[in-house]
Amino acid sequence: MSEIAPGGVEENPPRFGHPPLLFWLNVSIIFGLFLTYSLYHVPVPGVNEPHYFTKAKHFWDPTWCARDFFLQSSNPHFLFYVCIGWLTKFFSLETTVLIARVAGYGLLALGWTRMILSLLPIRYSPVWVAALFLLTVTLGNLSGEWMIGGIESKVFAYGVLFLSLASFVERRLFHAAMLIGLTFSFHPVVGAWGLVCGMFAWCVMWLREWRAGQSEFDLLRFFKCAALTAMALLLTSLPGLVPAIGVLTGDGNIDLFAANYIQVYYRLPHHLHPYQLSLTAYACYAGLTLVWLIDVGMNARRHRLLNRHNSIRKTAEESQWRFFLFNWFIFATVSIALVATAVGWHERPASRDAWWVLPRMMFLKLYPMRLFDVFLPLAICVMIVRRFVLIMPIRQDREGQDRKGDVRLWNETAWGIAVVCLAAAFLLPGPASIFRHLDRGGQTKNWKAVCRWIASETPTNAMVISPTKRDPAFRWLSHRAQHVGFKDCPQDAVGILEWNRRLLLEGQWAAESKRDDRVYDLDDLARLKKMTGADYLITDRLGPFEMEPIYRNPSYRVYAIP
Repeated sequence: MSEIAPGGVEENPPRFGHPPLLFWLNVSIIFGLFLTYSLYHVPVPGVNEPHYFTKAKHFWDPTWCARDFFLQSSNPHFLFYVCIGWLTKFFSLETTVLIARVAGYGLLALGWTRMILSLLPIRYSPVWVAALFLLTVTLGNLSGEWMIGGIESKVFAYGVLFLSLASFVERRLFHAAMLIGLTFSFHPVVGAWGLVCGMFAWCVMWLREWRAGQSEFDLLRFFKCAALTAMALLLTSLPGLVPAIGVLTGDGNIDLFAANYIQVYYRLPHHLHPYQLSLTAYACYAGLTLVWLIDVGMNARRHRLLNRHNSIRKTAEESQWRFFLFNWFIFATVSIALVATAVGWHERPASRDAWWVLPRMMFLKLYPMRLFDVFLPLAICVMIVRRFVLIMPIRQDREGQDRKGDVRLWNETAWGIAVVCLAAAFLLPGPASIFRHLDRGGQTKNWKAVCRWIASETPTNAMVISPTKRDPAFRWLSHRAQHVGFKDCPQDAVGILEWNRRLLLEGQWAAESKRDDRVYDLDDLARLKKMTGADYLITDRLGPFEMEPIYRNPSYRVYAIP
């Protein structure tokens, strides 16, 4: 193994050579798989695409839906809006999403190929791992985290994170730091947890080398390397760091307890509250974790890596180091998830008096399960392909007899398994549609019709009240400001509290107006106007109304608010 500089940074780390044509062939195949899966299972718009792309459009054109409070809220994904939002000035939202999916999954395929080839330097190992991973994506997850579906900032972030991981396992920390900073800029949560896990793995590696006497500690050189690496990390993370600080700190006069409580226990418990997650999913992930730990333990005892094949025998020791770092990165994601489960396994707090309640909520709001949700299935897929590679026959046995037939059979088996996994990934039900709740009642067609009517028959500066929790992609479809939408909750404390206030206000008006005389009349609408400033009301269940709607279809009615 080449010489290691103090702190675990290798001066001249060996690299696995890959012909450029083969590398880009892998990238192209994986890009095609990821993009096809995305378009097949998640038609435009995907679940979070209206949230991201209407925000990006408003970022570049503040006059679009100018009265919409969500679009005016903080911009936590600033770099995404800068890089993608300008396209909305020249293309429709649908076309912009398609362009973004091509760019996002292209970057993801590039990062994926770099990372997998750095671990498994076999010709088509990235494709085989991708085939297995797409099947796991289809089968489900723990906390609702996804990497392949629609497009949003985290798809770009994961692509850069994979590039960073490839540099990290090659012990090129300066490059890894720059890339993890860029990951943070695209998505602060993905970048922050990636940095934590990477630092943990690096510390374990350095400690192991130091105890074995392989790394002489030069304090001056260590601080020089650390300072340069930290500077690279800081500079590339600034576009995401500044908005993130604003989101986390907020105004000193804001009730942080209430804002965090709303986000963790009311708006996003299916992502953030471990107590609310599926026990079946817990059992599945516990089983996967056990299988992964057993595999790591077996490798640690045997010290047997990818050295059974002539083409990579000389790089066996390097492979061992790379898997050492990769496995400790995975172990860090597992540990964070275990801590989150232990900290969050409780009902909603009944009081704010205990000192630990607010810190616990602030920890849970950072999506501590996120990397575990993605990287444990990825580690299992890498493990399966790696185990399969270990039984790869060599072209000649010890007696010099040709075994090309066995090699051909092995390749055909590998590709056959990959094709079966891909077929299952495409044939099994995929991620849920954004219109899934309306599809159950056959209302999607009518919802799109009422949104088209709003877009064509109302002033561009109009603000609309829509049915709470039953109004998917309203801004996307109607191009009008929305008073409040349950799906589109801001991420800063001020915005969260205002979002909650508006939801309560609509519910309070509906309950009080109904209680007065059991019917909604002009006076009720006038009061609604005074309370919200909205111009139109869309309803599906609310009623009866004293006046006639200005638009009606089998599922929805629209009323002008005088």
